[in-house]
Order: sequence, then C-alpha cells, then structure tokens
Amino acid sequence: MEQKSLSEIAKRVLQLMHILPPSESDGPRLPPFLDRCAQCNKQLSNRAPIYMYGDLQGFCSPGCRNLRIDLDEEKAKANKSSQRTRRS
Repeated sequence: MEQKSLSEIAKRVLQLMHILPPSESDGPRLPPFLDRCAQCNKQLSNRAPIYMYGDLQGFCSPGCRNLRIDLDEEKAKANKSSQRTRRS
C-alpha cells in the first residue's frame, strides 16, 4: 500500500468535501480555517505538514496540537467538577 503524508491526505479530504479544487498549477490554496495555527497563530503552508484536531482545527506542529488537547482536557475536567459541585 502506498504511504501518503498527512498533508496529502488532508488535501484529498478537502477536495472530496469540495473545499479545494482538484488541482491548481500553483498548488492548492488552503481553506480559511487552515490559514493559521489554532494555537500559536503561525502562518500555515500547503507545503508543510498540518496537524489536525477537533472540529477542523489546523496546527503547525504536534506540540501546538498536543497543547490544545491538554487545554481541552483540563477544561472538560473543570466543567465536570463544577457540575458535581452544583449538584451537591
């Protein structure tokens, strides 16, 4: 089986979702939600890997993605403990 990079897979998914045209001579443009890293706001490129998480959030590195995952987990725990406190 041919191994593809995550950016190639993401590009194909976006094409199937009709967000990107099948091909462009200059390379595909990224949709607006992939313009910048959702954590550090760094400009993303269609020539570099984009790490996805959640509801179509793109990240420049595994570190930024993992930080967002950790923050989301902490937020969920805080909400859960807050709900328990209200019930008591």
